[in-house]
Amino acid sequence: MKQALFFASITTLSLFSCGRREVHSSEKQTINSSANKRNDTIKPKKSPYLNRLELGDYLKKAPKIIPTTSAGTPFDTLNYNQIVAYKYFNTGERNPQVYKKRLNSLIDVIENQHAMNQSEADQFLRLISVQSTYGGMRMACFEPRLGIVFYKDGKYINQISVCMECNYMESSLLIPAYERQKKISESGEYNSDKDYGFSKKGRNGINQLLKEFKFVE
Repeated sequence: MKQALFFASITTLSLFSCGRREVHSSEKQTINSSANKRNDTIKPKKSPYLNRLELGDYLKKAPKIIPTTSAGTPFDTLNYNQIVAYKYFNTGERNPQVYKKRLNSLIDVIENQHAMNQSEADQFLRLISVQSTYGGMRMACFEPRLGIVFYKDGKYINQISVCMECNYMESSLLIPAYERQKKISESGEYNSDKDYGFSKKGRNGINQLLKEFKFVE
């Protein structure tokens, strides 16, 4: 009798144990299924900035151009065959450049890019190589959001940083027309009409290009 009760107890315990394991396994599947559904609905937020692969692939496909005499000094003799304009986010840093020579790479907050064709390049270079493009008032700050980079078969040559809010630019290569106006501006008492910011003509010309590049509306 005692043996019968013992085996009955073992059988009952086994049944409850199996039953509890089945419930535990079922609940686990339900929890996993719910988690997977939540993961499916939560999609990673797309970065507003172009990644290095996008930037590199774009540069490889950028059209080749040639320096022309109409480009003006010093761009008529500069050894380059690609020009890419970059619109980038400025964190408030003064004078940030879009291309970091020390790191040999572009910065990681670029929002848009446009490779100039021959016509666009000639238009832009003619504009910045004449003194009449300069002579307007500029702000003391300089927080550029536009970078123009010159390449030779994908390798960095030179860059120009442009801040439309501050109304002037800085170039890693001396531009004679710009330097002449800068010298006039710094030769005597400050005169906003003889400063080396963009003139009305210069500002309108750059804004027109930015619209063509779809950097602004």
